[in-house]
Amino acid sequence: MNSNLIRSAADLLAKATTGERLTDLPPDLVPPSVDAAYAIQDASLEGQAIGGWKVAPAAPGQVPRCSPIAAYRFLKDGSALPSGLHAPEVEVEVAFKLSRDLPEASTRADVSAAVGSIHVALEILDSRFVDRKQVSPLTALADGQSSCLVVAGDGIDGIAAFDSASLAPVLEMGGIRYDVTKALPDSDGVLDAVLWLANHAAARGQPLRAGQVIITGARVGPVPIAANSSLNASLSGVGHVSLAAAAAA
Repeated sequence: MNSNLIRSAADLLAKATTGERLTDLPPDLVPPSVDAAYAIQDASLEGQAIGGWKVAPAAPGQVPRCSPIAAYRFLKDGSALPSGLHAPEVEVEVAFKLSRDLPEASTRADVSAAVGSIHVALEILDSRFVDRKQVSPLTALADGQSSCLVVAGDGIDGIAAFDSASLAPVLEMGGIRYDVTKALPDSDGVLDAVLWLANHAAARGQPLRAGQVIITGARVGPVPIAANSSLNASLSGVGHVSLAAAAAA
């Protein structure tokens, strides 16, 4: 996929961020490979500061997939969910905030040392496509895996006490409680995904930096966000995070 096609695909996605959602990309702009999807991600974020990344453990024998997240897409804990979202969904996540840079050829020990704190987080999904499930997986990857907004809440220092499988994530929205309904990834799987991300991001020329927030996969959700609903989530032993209802429907 040549640079002109990559730029055209990125421009269409950028326009759809605030304009009319796309049904799909034109056939010649659909990424033919994972590398092309990542190139579209990079072109879409050209000139923007990266505030963090999205990654999750892969299925056995598979390679993780990831998306950089622009810094302006990170909201403060307790702030209002923006109005004007298309079909937003929410996930409860475990987030790592880095206290040091992670260069290429990082090791598991480097990752553990670089995680300054662990946080409960909310990720808001809102695809730039009318129906994110009707586009190809590589097109969805080019769209940043539908990541729209992230808010990191309370946290605990360091990573020594991190036990991913024992967390008890809870989401409350509109008076309804949502608990985890699937097996949680173990800590080794999460750390392996972040280690893969560190080396992948460095190879892309965008190494992980101190202060960035890495979200590590849904623990609850995705759950469609009901109109005029506030969001509250917690992780046992970690803390709470919230978003107030949107200012307008």
